[in-house]
Amino acid sequence: MNRNNFDFLKAMFVNIPIENYHILIINQTTGNNKLESDFENVRVINTTELGLSKSRNMALKQAKKKIVLIADDDVVYLKDFGEHIIQSFNRQTDADFISFKTIVNENGKPFRNYVKVPRALKKKELSRILSIEMCFKKGSIKQVRFNEWFGLGAKFPNMSNQFFLKDLWQQGLKFYEDPTPIVLHEPISSSDEVSTDRILYTRGAVFYKKYGSFAYLYVAKYGFFMLRKGYVSISKLPKKLWKMQEGISDYKQLLKQGLDRR
Repeated sequence: MNRNNFDFLKAMFVNIPIENYHILIINQTTGNNKLESDFENVRVINTTELGLSKSRNMALKQAKKKIVLIADDDVVYLKDFGEHIIQSFNRQTDADFISFKTIVNENGKPFRNYVKVPRALKKKELSRILSIEMCFKKGSIKQVRFNEWFGLGAKFPNMSNQFFLKDLWQQGLKFYEDPTPIVLHEPISSSDEVSTDRILYTRGAVFYKKYGSFAYLYVAKYGFFMLRKGYVSISKLPKKLWKMQEGISDYKQLLKQGLDRR
């Protein structure tokens, strides 16, 4: 975002030659901050539209190769990551979507718990996949796109992956996970995010999108979860519950206006 040089790209590919890969960059920027590419294998689209989901949808529309890997500009790719991806798709010949392993760059440990050997994923396992671990055949996803009401820079600034993966699953795609590490990323503390207003506001909207009127029960359940884990005090709980209620109310307004669907 707001890039005017390729220093970030060099940092991402510090372990491998950039020219080995076909790269598409969506540079969300102001009119004065444009990125121009002189590399044959690097395409750039400068846009003033903001929002992570909008950026990714633009990339999906413009992608030209058979296999797509979602990227963020703060990751570092490991040596031979591209070969690992191709080999994995060659082994899992029926796979439409394969997720890979992320390594925390501070300590060299896996970002989360991963499968021990490559295998098919169950629907309930999709929620743990990071966007930077997503790799899929472009022809398989057809017209499925990220929901632009969700994700960084959107009205509800989180959870965009969840609905994208759900829609792909409903299309009948074959999901696999391969425990081969392909990328380094900074650690993220989930406890720092659990009780923030932006996450709770989004969570309220997500509850309603998924469960309809039962969303209010999930709000209460999540409130007890935060109390039990010590993420909020009893004195702050009403405010946190209200923030989720706000998310529900605002999402219901979108539905009434026909701007989204459950």
